[in-house]
Amino acid sequence: MPDKTYDIRCPFHGEQREPTMVVNTTQGIYHCFDCGTNGDVLTALRAIGKLEQGERYETQAADSIELELARRER
Repeated sequence: MPDKTYDIRCPFHGEQREPTMVVNTTQGIYHCFDCGTNGDVLTALRAIGKLEQGERYETQAADSIELELARRER
């Protein structure tokens, strides 16, 4: 499966006209070539304040369970 990437304007720093961030939805990662911000989905949610500590653990646990179920279904 080929990677799906998108060029977007970085939400982590000031106004800009051109996209400086690349988001790879297949791998679930992002990187801004202007400010250097990078990480995965959980990092992004933490950075924009949408995910509290308890929710992070719940999300990680849910992801682990889904991964385990996907392995068993093969």
